[in-house]
Amino acid sequence: MAESKVTPNARDRILDAAEELVSTRGVSELTLDAVAAGAGLSKGGLLYHFASKEQLIIGLVQRITDELAADFQRSQSDETDKPDSPGRLVRAMLRQSHMIESDPRAAKRYTRAFAILMATMVQGPELLGPIRGFYQEILGRLQRDGLPPGRAEVIAAALDGLWLGSMFGLYELDSDQARGVYAELERLSTVHESEAVVS
Repeated sequence: MAESKVTPNARDRILDAAEELVSTRGVSELTLDAVAAGAGLSKGGLLYHFASKEQLIIGLVQRITDELAADFQRSQSDETDKPDSPGRLVRAMLRQSHMIESDPRAAKRYTRAFAILMATMVQGPELLGPIRGFYQEILGRLQRDGLPPGRAEVIAAALDGLWLGSMFGLYELDSDQARGVYAELERLSTVHESEAVVS
């Protein structure tokens, strides 16, 4: 996820302060007073932007979703295939995953975002609406990505599984294993013309 070098406005300062609290102390410690203090604002100034704790959490999730979508859009713009090339969307996902792994700052940012989403899940699953909507949109697009039925979804699920496995410390692939996994996923993302699904 891209990090802005511009001086943050009041809304961004609020979200930055809330993110710091949630990622270091958990969503249960998130209070409007603490966030206002962390952002250098009065509580009234915070309430002008976010009328409740729930709205503030949704704002955090929305920002994570927007950053994820922007990274994904950049990954798609790097694609050299024709716009209608089968598997184009999945290959963009593979590039995005590689970017996270190869850039320590990006990995740290995604790890922090994951912690916030997990904390939000505990607080109230309904607050994850923005990122659920994004994933539903991606799922719909995967079904029109021109790969044989189910293949794009399998690749996407594998990428999510690799990330979750890493986040929870369930397993860790060494560099050779990781290269092998990604090479196989890349192979699956490319199909012969006879396999392609016409949308």
